[in-house]
Amino acid sequence: MLTPTDLAAPARLQYRAADLSDPPADADWAASQSFGSLREAVQYAMTEEAPAGKEPFIRADSGYVLDPTTLQGLFESLQGP
Repeated sequence: MLTPTDLAAPARLQYRAADLSDPPADADWAASQSFGSLREAVQYAMTEEAPAGKEPFIRADSGYVLDPTTLQGLFESLQGP
């Protein structure tokens, strides 16, 4: 679960094959893209085109991993009225 500080904390974006399950908790995030905040990572993941056949996953600073469905919901909630 996301913590209250996760939105402003650094986050990492990784694209994974669409037919694979969620990345394991110990997945290697070394090659992932780093962002200054979770908000920035979500904005980027939801507005930029993903590589063919891949979906975005984001690891929050707390270690919580957001899957594509969760990312979509968070993105919509951050858009405001």
